[in-house]
Amino acid sequence: MNLPFSTELNPAAPAALAADDAFGRSLAGTIPGLRQHLRGQLSAADAVDDVVQESCLRALRYRGSIAGEDLRAMLYRIAANVITDRHRRAESHRAHDHCALDEAELPPAGAGPEQVEMGRENLALIMDAIGHLPPRCREVFVLHRFEGLSYREIGQRLGTSPRTVENQVAHALAACMNVIGD
Repeated sequence: MNLPFSTELNPAAPAALAADDAFGRSLAGTIPGLRQHLRGQLSAADAVDDVVQESCLRALRYRGSIAGEDLRAMLYRIAANVITDRHRRAESHRAHDHCALDEAELPPAGAGPEQVEMGRENLALIMDAIGHLPPRCREVFVLHRFEGLSYREIGQRLGTSPRTVENQVAHALAACMNVIGD
């Protein structure tokens, strides 16, 4: 059976959707309509593919317990949940609300000695500012900016709310920007 979505990330998916499997055939028959539906909601074709793949993989949990129109309705609901999860994940990082330290003026490749020295001084000031943050604030900042964890992931790891994590990251960024100026 030629699967309408990639199974490279989940080697169990081809076996689960074998040609003689009624669930797999029913799921495969639902996918073209789901793709069409998602094209109206998502602008990027690769986003449609990602949502379809994630939805199908989540639907495999219900294999053997649902079929027909119930499967179609469930797959559409799963797809809506996948989109919601993606929006939440993007919002929890809230990268658009933060100034990027990596966009701070760095000396160009052919910079003169003065520019290179100024860049080194700014880096030293930022590292010093990070080092002087309260321990929890510093930990949150490092987890977010250097390890790439979301506010929710950090909150779960440290037993605090995502809003507290957001405030601590904002405090750390403000401290860093304060030492080098706007």
